[in-house]
Amino acid sequence: MTKLVCIAGGSGAGKSTLADALVARLGERNVSVLRLDDFQRGKSMVPIAASPTAPPRRNYDHPSAVDWEPFIAALRTLKAGHVVSVTRRLKKRPTEDGVEPADTVLVQARPLVVVEGYLALWNDEVRSLYDASIFLRASEATRVARRRWVKDAQYVSEVLLPMHGYFIEPTAAHASLVVDIDDLSPDEVCERATAYLMSFCGA
Repeated sequence: MTKLVCIAGGSGAGKSTLADALVARLGERNVSVLRLDDFQRGKSMVPIAASPTAPPRRNYDHPSAVDWEPFIAALRTLKAGHVVSVTRRLKKRPTEDGVEPADTVLVQARPLVVVEGYLALWNDEVRSLYDASIFLRASEATRVARRRWVKDAQYVSEVLLPMHGYFIEPTAAHASLVVDIDDLSPDEVCERATAYLMSFCGA
């Protein structure tokens, strides 16, 4: 029987790191990962965020940037024990015409499917499908420090951080486990998550 476990939290909180660590610790035969980022809408469908100090830009941190219908369908398919085919845009390899190339990955319905994403606890219907959920809470300083690679500092201050306050942090109330990660190493975060899953889900 496939169980769905959500890992939510802000950008830079360590969601992907924890998901990958759980696969390494529990084994690929037991765990697969579904990433909410793979269900982000195409650029033309992402809402515009107005800025008082810069030209309008796409708001990739708003719930409407996610294509929820296929995401929900994928969760239901996995929960029913069937494999899901996911189209993953390869954003780091843009083409000259601006079209994002894509690749297809298969997510197996293993005993434990980790569902990770910044808004993974935002949608009511999505939450109803999880067997357990973990929210990784990181301070604003930690999250910003981990996004040093972002060239658009105004996006971080005017879009990403406000969206976190509006849409992401409030979803911690829906998590069955909240982990404050600031004073923990990645290994310690994984230890807490693993212990929780072993007791709650029988992973």
